[in-house]
Amino acid sequence: MASQDSQNIYLCSTGPGKLLYDLTKGEMPMSVEFYNVKTRSKVSVPETQIQKATLKRQNKNGTTQIRYVLRALVDGMKLTKFVSQKDWEAINAPVVE
Repeated sequence: MASQDSQNIYLCSTGPGKLLYDLTKGEMPMSVEFYNVKTRSKVSVPETQIQKATLKRQNKNGTTQIRYVLRALVDGMKLTKFVSQKDWEAINAPVVE
């Protein structure tokens, strides 16, 4: 967690690779950290460059499993991150299928 009292800027991280928040403006996440497998490094992507998607599949017992996904394109490489439903709903990004 980083803070700067002189300008009242407070940034909060919920853990490694999690969402970052600006708590003073009441805004939702400003950026999301993705892991780039090819370069073996973490990449911080602004919320404006992120798209949301869901992956649905039938299990053997007939129930439907839904996975929540964030996608981004950085330096020509497609990045994918699986997130919880709560984090997926908190992101202000367009939904694509």
